[in-house]
Amino acid sequence: MSHKCLVVIVTYNSQKHIQWVLDGLESSQNDIVVRIIDSGSTNSDYLDAVKSKHQLDIVKTNNVGFVAGNNQAMFDAESYGWVLLLNPDAHIEGENLDRLLSFAATKEQDKIGLFSVPLVRFNIDEKKPLPIFDSVGIACSPVGRWYDIDANQPVTALDKQPTAVDAVCGAFMLLRVPALLQCRDKQGKVGFESSYYMYKEDIELSLRLKRQGWGVSVYNDVTAYHCRGWNGDRKDVPYWARWHSAINDVDVALRYKWRALPYALTKLAWVKFFEKK
Repeated sequence: MSHKCLVVIVTYNSQKHIQWVLDGLESSQNDIVVRIIDSGSTNSDYLDAVKSKHQLDIVKTNNVGFVAGNNQAMFDAESYGWVLLLNPDAHIEGENLDRLLSFAATKEQDKIGLFSVPLVRFNIDEKKPLPIFDSVGIACSPVGRWYDIDANQPVTALDKQPTAVDAVCGAFMLLRVPALLQCRDKQGKVGFESSYYMYKEDIELSLRLKRQGWGVSVYNDVTAYHCRGWNGDRKDVPYWARWHSAINDVDVALRYKWRALPYALTKLAWVKFFEKK
């Protein structure tokens, strides 16, 4: 059975990664449409040369941000069975995506609204995977801090059974379209919380689905790769990024996880009053 899947990729100066991302999808035998939203690249001409055997739609916009870019691409989500939100530095082999889609479509999984897979860190410059996990889901610590499960831990064999988690990393989110359409944001819109610019949108969407009775699960039988943008010191992260992360942390805590509120408010105060702009 062929599955109709929209793959959404939001790019920004992604010339180093984008063909690698598309090449991975080439071996998929499903009905794939790849939709690239370029969010204000300095020079988007690099997208004129990218290739895919699948239908490829490219839309060039100003810098609308990660959330708005993804949401813009889902305007016709009801035409598909599945939507895969894929980072411009994340890669899955097409046959592995097909295995995930076949598994997700089984009757036993019909209450799971969101799937991901274990993400392994990848070095794009050396074109090789690193022997560490990037994320195998997202959890909330006892003090209220959200973190990627097993991040920077050695890659090891995982239980083949799917793992239920609080949330999954936004680099790879496979959404069941009926769940996506049912669980709209505060403004009644489809997709990520549209009041966000970026950061914590993956956690908010995961928790929104769970509140409406859908499961969130990591399918451990295949993996994908993620290069990940921020791996250095926090001081190297732009102030605007830290600010958006902090205010969205508070929003998530207020609406879904009250025990995380003290940590979120402390983080917001620290960013606002102590970190240099």
